[in-house]
Amino acid sequence: MISRGFSLKFMAMLLLACLNGLFCMKYGSRISLVAGGIITAAYLLWMIRLWQISDRPPRSEQSTGIGWWMVGAWVLISAGIFHLVPVESLQVDRWEMIDLFWRAVEEGEYPYAACSERSGNYPGPMPFYFLLCLPFHWMGEIGWMTVAAVCGCWIWLISRPAATARLGLLLLFSSASIYWETYARSTIFVNALLFLAYYQAMLSDISSVDRRMGYTSSLMRSSNISLHARFYLWALLGGLLLSTRMVFALPLAMWGLYEWRMGRIGFLRLVGWGACLLGSFALTFVPVYLMDPVAFWSRNPFLTQGDVLLPFEWVVALVVAGCALTLFCSKREQLVPLSGLALFAVVCGHLVYGLYGNGWESFMTDGVDLSYFLLAFPFLWFTCLKDDKR
Repeated sequence: MISRGFSLKFMAMLLLACLNGLFCMKYGSRISLVAGGIITAAYLLWMIRLWQISDRPPRSEQSTGIGWWMVGAWVLISAGIFHLVPVESLQVDRWEMIDLFWRAVEEGEYPYAACSERSGNYPGPMPFYFLLCLPFHWMGEIGWMTVAAVCGCWIWLISRPAATARLGLLLLFSSASIYWETYARSTIFVNALLFLAYYQAMLSDISSVDRRMGYTSSLMRSSNISLHARFYLWALLGGLLLSTRMVFALPLAMWGLYEWRMGRIGFLRLVGWGACLLGSFALTFVPVYLMDPVAFWSRNPFLTQGDVLLPFEWVVALVVAGCALTLFCSKREQLVPLSGLALFAVVCGHLVYGLYGNGWESFMTDGVDLSYFLLAFPFLWFTCLKDDKR
């Protein structure tokens, strides 16, 4: 069990500081190594200050109004950068893969076989990912996905206590990774935020059922049909979100192991839930499969992504280690921070593997993709806003 003296909030703040410190060092060092060091040190000092004031009430009652001004100014600045910095000038090609995928679909071609003339890459993400990006593809600017996600975070924050809203906004707008994500037209933060919203809603729903039924292994013993329908509905929704990033299977596995270990869900029922999850996930591939059943087996996301980030044996070891974290979990509320830690560890594996194979140069160039740390960002950010410091 997690000790009462161990602060998950402190852990989350520390990992966020490490995450953004890496971005500060990498992109600050493109000015000079000294500049990178100064920017990183300044950011870490700022995070120490944020930790010190994290639970203090704001001095001004106008903090919400100031927050609206900050968010509004950021939206306008983002709009200006989207206009002034063309996507063609970026090295990150996620915007291009989205455009390539949907242009192929519009022309009646199998989208996963479309190849970029600029980079030679093929679309690699799962089908539901591209569906989520479609409205922003129609708008002509993928960057608005991240802007919309940050605005959604602020709308959620204004319903929180003033100290929480202030801390949440300061953490967002002092994060180098969020600025990089927005202006590089990446989409990882949005995917992770959507999954966190789903994950937290599922945990809250199951906890509310347990409270009503007195924690008597409700999902294992209850014969309530509507309760079981809701239970499997979460599996169907989870399958759709799994079709954005496969790594989200790790938090789901951690949740399943926790419920089974605590005796609240029987093993067979958990297997049934997993079957619904995988069935929903598989259904997202049906439209692209029907477009060209032959081409599907020679070019699909599983083959395209392969072991680009990590060798298979590294992935297995990190997943096992992540699932082992559930042994230290004593209540559902700890699953979100521990999932953030597990996702952070997986991406650290990618970082270590890149440094081991190609040294410091891989960190400074494109050998190590820091953007994947944003998979853990929403989980850590949400944990920082919890009132409980245990």
